[in-house]
Amino acid sequence: MYLLALKQSGEVAQIERQPQYVLQEAFRNAAGKHRASIKYTADFRVTYTDGRVEVIDVKGVASRDYSLRKRMFEKRYGIAIVEVKTKDVPRAR
Repeated sequence: MYLLALKQSGEVAQIERQPQYVLQEAFRNAAGKHRASIKYTADFRVTYTDGRVEVIDVKGVASRDYSLRKRMFEKRYGIAIVEVKTKDVPRAR
């Protein structure tokens, strides 16, 4: 609801839900075994009218897997992930 309000106010140009990013492409290892690509799916990608882009992830608890993917994402794409804690998200009634 917060992001929609920003869009209605004209501050946000676009809101994308669950954008997917490739962190590492698929490959074959030295033994010839296929290894699938590693991907990260964020909760939102927000493009502001000034061109700034934010990637937002809503988390209760950051898992070890998430922490690793976050570091890989930030290294590859040069964008910091904005983390929102579920306890800070107002519940719809």
